[in-house]
Amino acid sequence: MLIEFDIPSPIDTRALNIFVRTLCAYDVLWLQRHPNTPPLLKSGVRYMQQPPGVERFKPIPLVLAAGEGDCDQLAPWRAAELRVRHGIKAMPEVKQMGPNLWHVFVRMPNGKAEDVSAHLGMRVPPRLAAIGRMILAKKAHR
Repeated sequence: MLIEFDIPSPIDTRALNIFVRTLCAYDVLWLQRHPNTPPLLKSGVRYMQQPPGVERFKPIPLVLAAGEGDCDQLAPWRAAELRVRHGIKAMPEVKQMGPNLWHVFVRMPNGKAEDVSAHLGMRVPPRLAAIGRMILAKKAHR
């Protein structure tokens, strides 16, 4: 089943966080019901950017079937996995990286962040990587 939500401009980071956290909650449910689901980092799934202007928030079974996912699919899966399998209260978190650029990380309870998309093949231009590290470091020190 395809469920679509259209977000009017300007895009609100808080609204995007609602979507990725809702997907994380669904992924938690999936992992509880399907404990033999492979760990994301060992699943063979790779990062693949979606076309500009399109964001599909796909749950674990659809990402597994496709063999690829964007940050808004991979970070919720990883956060759900950390919650269900390791008892770590991680959450996906959207950060605005530029005027029309957002990225989803996994935020750990201690404030640190994991970029699972980078682990799965996302190429990050050095300038954006530096900006991302700066944004994440500010959040971790709060």
